Amino acid sequence: MKKVFTLLALALTIGFSAKAQESFKDRLQVGGFIQTDFEWLQYEEKSNTGSNQFYDPKKDNADNDYFIRYGLRRGGIRLAYNQGIVQGIFELDLNDGGIDPKAAIINIKPAEWIEINAGLQTIWFGEETSYPTPKQEMLEHCEMLRNIFFLDRDLGVKISLIAPQKSVFNGLRLDFGVVSGNSINKTPDGKVNFVGHLKYKTNIRNVYASIGTSLYYGKVNNASVSYISFDDNELDITFAKENTKNKRLYYGIDAQVKFPTIIGNTEIKTEWVYGIQPSMENSFRSPFNNEYNENTPFNIERKFFGGYVYWFQNIKQTPFRLLFKYTLFNPNTTADKEYYLSSTDVTFHTFGLGCQWNITKGLNLTALFNINKNEKVEHIPAYSYDRKDNHFTMRLQYEF
Repeated sequence: MKKVFTLLALALTIGFSAKAQESFKDRLQVGGFIQTDFEWLQYEEKSNTGSNQFYDPKKDNADNDYFIRYGLRRGGIRLAYNQGIVQGIFELDLNDGGIDPKAAIINIKPAEWIEINAGLQTIWFGEETSYPTPKQEMLEHCEMLRNIFFLDRDLGVKISLIAPQKSVFNGLRLDFGVVSGNSINKTPDGKVNFVGHLKYKTNIRNVYASIGTSLYYGKVNNASVSYISFDDNELDITFAKENTKNKRLYYGIDAQVKFPTIIGNTEIKTEWVYGIQPSMENSFRSPFNNEYNENTPFNIERKFFGGYVYWFQNIKQTPFRLLFKYTLFNPNTTADKEYYLSSTDVTFHTFGLGCQWNITKGLNLTALFNINKNEKVEHIPAYSYDRKDNHFTMRLQYEF
């Protein structure tokens, strides 16, 4: 009899263990991606890969007006575990510079119309910033977004209100919440920034269309006693107490449309942002590490404008897709160029042409040539001419 009970107990243990393993496999999702780059650049451009990202005449041949870099652009791994209304998400970014956290999110979805995300997550401002990294169709964010969101992630809480499919508001979604404004680094105080994105999307026959609007409102600490803003073509210098909070304010609008044509599906995307950016004299980039000290005060207020237009053209019955792009980044819309403080105030335009080859499921090869044009400013020698900074990238990506 004891042997019978022992066998039954063993059978039940194995059964429960197998069931638990099967349940675990059903709940756990594993994914990731790998990107490798080959880059050809004119000598005044900056590479995205390699230990030396700039032209070096000693190593790159002084007779050339270009240089070449290749390497791992980035990789990533994503783990998600589902249990009822709760999902835990963890992501890591890996590249030749090291490993960084990409996401650590508690996702709660108690009903069809509401979703809550808490933790380190992608900023939900606009369209392109919120795309997962391997889904970046033009390989990198446009220049403006790479500056105002130096890293596309931050610590915060997002609440999403999603109109039910059977309601009259079907297609409407509102994402809103707060972030620390400090990217992946620890927050030093209790101050938060507001981020909101309202979007409407619809399908009419074979046409998909969407339109959205975004708001980012926060403040940045200024360790300097001076506060500088541009008043038309004159600098307005105000002396204030240290730790003055400078406004960080962005307004955005985005739109997308996708429709069939004779040669294949056509997709057009555009996004434009206007705002006020607290910045340093020689850098427009937003802070990402609480760089508030006497040597790098964010004490200059610049009004800026920028955005992009992307055109994607699928070639019917082929694995190829053509890419066209135009981007604009004007970091100082207030002052005329003769009153610019530094190269940070210079306007940039980029024209891009490329092709994507979807080799097989998850594997694609993209080639993109960017022609960069800068505003010419006589009193800034490095930008008194159109710089030699065109950039060709060939990227092989595998997503799994």
